[in-house]
Amino acid sequence: MLGSALSVSVCDTLKAEPKCFEQLTFAVRSPARSVLVGEPIVLHFRLANETGSSCAAPGSLRFEENLISLFVVKDGENEEREVRPFTGGMYDHEVGRMSLSKGQAIESTQAFYGEVSGFPQGPGQYSISAVLRNVDERPQTVRAKLFKITVADPSDPLDIQAYEYVREAGGWFKCFYAFKFHDNDPDGESRLKEFVHSFGDSHYGPWARLFLGRRKCAQRDYVGAAEQFAVVASSSDFPMADEGVAYLAAAKAEGGMVAEAEQLLAALKARGVVNMPEAVGAEDAVARARSRGDR
Repeated sequence: MLGSALSVSVCDTLKAEPKCFEQLTFAVRSPARSVLVGEPIVLHFRLANETGSSCAAPGSLRFEENLISLFVVKDGENEEREVRPFTGGMYDHEVGRMSLSKGQAIESTQAFYGEVSGFPQGPGQYSISAVLRNVDERPQTVRAKLFKITVADPSDPLDIQAYEYVREAGGWFKCFYAFKFHDNDPDGESRLKEFVHSFGDSHYGPWARLFLGRRKCAQRDYVGAAEQFAVVASSSDFPMADEGVAYLAAAKAEGGMVAEAEQLLAALKARGVVNMPEAVGAEDAVARARSRGDR
């Protein structure tokens, strides 16, 4: 899954009222309330303290931490489906705790792939609900308001061709995401490049560009990565466009173009995008570049 959780100061000793956690505000939303069949569904999790005192809270909102229970039901059906995290054995560790001060919030944005999470893949309207458990006091929970998302069949001819390409390859996760960093599939990168070449202008195109850009970053091909991220960042209707801007800033900084990276990060802040983990990573890249003497 894409995205990462924001961790703020973790305190060794937390002083909080016993029921304080249940008074926190937990929200889940999707930047795109309508998606196409086969497209990853992006969810944004946010836990905010709107009470009058500090509260003990989880140090992370990553879905893989198994503190969030996510449920989906298709309109007109009674069967509720629980979305399961895909961890790959990577998150077998204890979740830390933090003190969430008044007015403070932690956030996480992640993409879900139907073929590995149980998220809806067929067309229709779906209701999504979520419950967050406290780290070490399991009876304490906070529930997010239910919201709806629509999954539609592609209608544009290029979108239809792109979807058929992905479907025949086994779905988004198998086709692209699993290979963006590692060479465990010799055809992984060529598949990404082929899709971008043939379907880069489709509705699904920014996803392939995002994966290809991150793979190129892992290979330290920052010029190639920036080329892909620039298109993602300019796709205003893409649900992870802001992340694309942050990734572009990081690629620019790692490539020695610090001033351009800082301008991109400043533009994010001007739009009210703050505390995004990807932006924090880009700021770290800028700091490293400055220490090398890059401008």
